Amino acid sequence: MDTNFINYALKDLPLDSVECDKEQPRDNPNNPIALKGLKTSVAKHGIQQPITVTETTPGRFIIIDGHRRYYCAKELNFEVVPCLIYPNLSPGEFEVRRYAMQNLRRPWKPLERADSLNRMKDTLGCKSARELALQTGLSESATADYLHLRDQQLHLLHRLADRDLNPSFQTEIVRLKPHLRKVAGLEADEIINIILDRINNEKINGNIKNSKDIRVIKSAFIRIDLYGDVLATYLKDPEMRVKELEEQTLRNGFSWDMQKAVATMAKKKSSGERFTDKEEDVVRQIVKLGEEILGSKA
Repeated sequence: MDTNFINYALKDLPLDSVECDKEQPRDNPNNPIALKGLKTSVAKHGIQQPITVTETTPGRFIIIDGHRRYYCAKELNFEVVPCLIYPNLSPGEFEVRRYAMQNLRRPWKPLERADSLNRMKDTLGCKSARELALQTGLSESATADYLHLRDQQLHLLHRLADRDLNPSFQTEIVRLKPHLRKVAGLEADEIINIILDRINNEKINGNIKNSKDIRVIKSAFIRIDLYGDVLATYLKDPEMRVKELEEQTLRNGFSWDMQKAVATMAKKKSSGERFTDKEEDVVRQIVKLGEEILGSKA
């Protein structure tokens, strides 16, 4: 069913006929601190924008958008509330409507958006991030990132949410986690704890200041065979800055380039593929230079 053409009605409803959505993705919509300013406005001017609901059974309605307005009305003992009423929506239509409306409100927290997109994916039966992206207006890559975020271990997601980290930090840490390996006796969860403790911690000289720093750490873990010792030093030394880690990995970059070149040549040789005259000339130069370097150390 095309949700663009669903008819709706505007009507005052008894407050006790309206109920909250238990699957609401927004975090703590009834937080007293968050409600304080809105409650003052509602008490003085009433509800200026109707609460959006859908009729679930005759005379019973569930909120699509407007939970904070509902909680204010309840605390102020309103008997009726103005509502924009949609007919009984399918689960998929409900999720699409809610996402579109709430996307215009305050910025999403990453976990909130991830939960919303995950439910939309399930209820609509989307098979890929691309299908889901067409429903939301997000890019395919961003949609895939949020679905990946939702698929991560829940305890990590809640740890990130509890820290109230910048969304870019949360996303980069989730991207980092699959690349973590045991270093200096530290398991993945211990490494995550070290990183979280260093984020914008002015008491630690080696504090992590932005999400780019997380990407530097991830790059080092991706090539842990080269940078294991450097990573061990970084994780054990709270005084060591990410910039120092980056500088040391860049100095070791030559080894990585040489390893790639050797692997490419070995693969070509093992497959029986013929080297071009130019490639053979490069190999001879490498051999000659290698003999000179090793000979000078003899």
